[in-house]
Amino acid sequence: MYWRLTKNPNYYNLQEVSGSAINDYLSELIETTVQELAEMKCLAIEEEVELIPLNLGIISSFYYINTATIELFA
Repeated sequence: MYWRLTKNPNYYNLQEVSGSAINDYLSELIETTVQELAEMKCLAIEEEVELIPLNLGIISSFYYINTATIELFA
């Protein structure tokens, strides 16, 4: 993902290609994705540092099920 960001920053709405800008972008992307997965009940967050996969997350990962579909089951 790092190389893709540096090669085509406009596609990802990245304003600059400095190391700190890429770091901030990737950190925000990871945090929002983890939050969304927690809201879908695919994983649990313990003490803000440990990610624990839940049954729906394991099933969706194993069978390549879209998260929108898993959210319906939740």
